[in-house]
Amino acid sequence: MNEGKIIVIAEGKFGDFFKKPDRFEASDVIYRDGFLYVVFDNLYQIAKIRADLNPDKEGNELLGKSRKKDSGYEGITVNQESRRFYTLIECLKYRDRTYRAKVHEYDRDFKRNTNDRVFVASQESSSLWIGTQKERQWAFEGERTIYKFPTKEGHALYCNIEGVCDIPAAAFIGKLNVDTLG
Repeated sequence: MNEGKIIVIAEGKFGDFFKKPDRFEASDVIYRDGFLYVVFDNLYQIAKIRADLNPDKEGNELLGKSRKKDSGYEGITVNQESRRFYTLIECLKYRDRTYRAKVHEYDRDFKRNTNDRVFVASQESSSLWIGTQKERQWAFEGERTIYKFPTKEGHALYCNIEGVCDIPAAAFIGKLNVDTLG
């Protein structure tokens, strides 16, 4: 197993982008055309945030209608072929008193490059596992890599991560320099 190092290029707080009294419990994120789309455990609205994380520029917005109850959203994806946007509720109580996952489908025209890389974030070890899924199979092939998130004086700084996405390096042109890359 290979090991790598994660370098923080930019970070921001949702409160800097959206002036709402609600708390933001982000649970997953995807990238599309210069924007990050984020779902929250506690909101039905989906955040659209510029990838440069500049809260003062246009384009940052909360999509969809606000509701009074928590969404329970744990995942987000886009089907490139059907051009549909999907959110996942991890656990929902049904009338028969069972709990099951549920997917909400939205009629948004989002596009995303579908690829075979799989990302798993671990809160316990503050790390990220990346592998490659075999085509049309639920199995992995080739090298897998574990990346450790940055620490400060041996203590985890990113121990509550619930979702990650693959953002093309071109989205960060101008933010990276030789010193950042070590």
